[in-house]
Formats: sequence, C-alpha cells, structure tokens
Amino acid sequence: MTCATCSTAWACFRSKGCFRPGARTGVLRPGKGTPLWYYQFLLARHTTTYSMPDGWPPESITQLRSFNDWRKNPRFKAVLNELMRPVYNGGDWQKNEGPWSWMFVDEKKTKALLFALNHLKLSQENAFAARLRWLDSAKTYLVEDITMLPGGKFNHRFRGAFSGAQLKENGLLIDLAAGPELCAAFWIQEKSKDVPQVLYADAAVTSYTEKIEGSGLTVMLEGAPSAMAQLVIYKSGKIGAENRAVSLDSSGKAAVTFDNVTISDTAKAGGFQ
Repeated sequence: MTCATCSTAWACFRSKGCFRPGARTGVLRPGKGTPLWYYQFLLARHTTTYSMPDGWPPESITQLRSFNDWRKNPRFKAVLNELMRPVYNGGDWQKNEGPWSWMFVDEKKTKALLFALNHLKLSQENAFAARLRWLDSAKTYLVEDITMLPGGKFNHRFRGAFSGAQLKENGLLIDLAAGPELCAAFWIQEKSKDVPQVLYADAAVTSYTEKIEGSGLTVMLEGAPSAMAQLVIYKSGKIGAENRAVSLDSSGKAAVTFDNVTISDTAKAGGFQ
C-alpha cells in the first residue's frame, strides 16, 4: 500500500478479518473512477474525494452513478451491511501480498457478494482459488459474475451451481486478468428447488416475488419507473441460465414468465482448482 492508513488497514484484514473502525476510510482520487477503485472502497465505511464529481470527465460521472445505483439498491445494500469476511490475500497470509478477495454473507447464508482485485498491480498473481469458508457446506449455491465494466455496464455471466462444501474446500477459480480491469464481483444465491428460480436481478429492481406455475416461473418485479431491468433465471434441468431484459412500466412494475428449458448462458468450465 502507499500510505500508513492503508498499510494498517490491510494488516487488520490479514490478522483479524476486518478493518479497525479508524482505518475504514477511503479517498478516491480524480481520474481513478474505475470499477477496480470502486470495489476497493467497498472495504471502507467512509469514502471521500479530492475533487467534486462535477469536474470529472463525463464517463467517470456515469460510472460513479451506475456504481452508486447498484450498491444503494436495498437488496444489495442489505448484504453489504453485513460484516466483511476475508477470503484471500495471497499464497502466504502473513506476507499479505495479494491479490485480495473478500465477501459479505447474510445471516442465514442464503446469499453473498464476493469481490476480488489486484490493487495497483501489487501482486504478480492474478489467478487463484477463492475458498469461501463463510458459506454453508450443506447448501447448494448458484454463482453469477456481475463485475462492473468500464463505462458503467455490468457482466452477467453464469459460473455454475456448486455445493457449499466444494466452494469452501476447493474454491471458486478467479482469474482477474481475464477482464478489462484486475477486479471481479460475484453474486452467490442459494439454490432453492429443482425448478426455475431468480438467480440475479440488477439494480433497476428493488424487489420481486416468484411464483411457480406448472413447470414455468412467473416473476413480479418492482423497481424504477420506466427502467430496463436485467433478470437472470437459473434453469435446474438445463444447468444453465436465461438472461432477459425486462421493461418496467411507468409505475415501476412488470410481470414476466419463464419456461424451464430456454437458456442463454451455460456454466463456465474451470470452476475449481
């Protein structure tokens, strides 16, 4: 790290699994408005900037708005408000050389957010197995890559269905060099039953309900008026997911039905080491 505060903060990450309150403050420099920097400051409770955003380039403002809309969505905010859990900080925990990975898990261990990054390219390592020891070994989890991209859009890539025991013992393979920036984010959702289910709904959706009708699934959405939402539906029988854009009406509502066979995204190979 480049300053005493950051050095102390990462030491707390290594030794205690959390940041001490006084170290949980980040400073975002102008021109650094990229997904990697935004994910880094999810480790902080307070983030400030050296300059007013109204003086930033338009693309940086767009990215910040997109990131803030995402993190302030009540569904994601509820998970982000949980205690930060350390996952990985390099091959030797004592050296703390990175790359770094951490996660937030809800109390019932039904959903989680996983992040990883190589800060300032301090590590020569970009591929590693993230062993998610904070999950429930007895559950099955669905993993979706939701990494934010430069420009403010997000990945929506299905990584697969894994047992909690697999994710804890073998780990989820993450290759930071595979993307445009050395960072990654994943949404992890408990698999419910062998029927279609919502795996992920993006920040345009504040809430949703699911109803199984025959072999299909109907999802009732609420969110931002007249927004375009992105839904990812897991199809158990096909071991894949269907990604679909859904238009919300002027009151921010929509109802959409999915069958149990149509998929647009299959599990990526190489989930484990």
